[in-house]
Amino acid sequence: MRNASVAFLRDAVLAAAICAGAFGAARLFAGDYRTLPFGPGGVCLTNSQANSVWCPTAVLFSFGLCPTGLVSVARLSRGVEFGLSPAVGPGVTNAVWCVPCDFPFKFGDVLVVYSGGGTGIVQVMTKAGN
Repeated sequence: MRNASVAFLRDAVLAAAICAGAFGAARLFAGDYRTLPFGPGGVCLTNSQANSVWCPTAVLFSFGLCPTGLVSVARLSRGVEFGLSPAVGPGVTNAVWCVPCDFPFKFGDVLVVYSGGGTGIVQVMTKAGN
């Protein structure tokens, strides 16, 4: 059991480090929201609370520089990435993704927002998860 806990913690730290290096990174807590600027790569939000679970409820995009590629939202969990949102095409100025069901984010899970080369502001809203 201890080896599984160590592996999980290692994977959580690795996922957060990968996102921090490739994107802007921030922490997000259950029932909270964050408004963040993002660059051409996107932004990552990590659940850094060991005893907390949150679920995203909506992701709002406002672009200053329109994307030239696809805009999407993904989940990075234990080193595996899962696409969550449908991709939005190039040229959009605003977009909203209303989450259709609960996707629980536990300690170390990362919400990745890909900006498709655009820049602007993203707001991620959450609720407490189970």
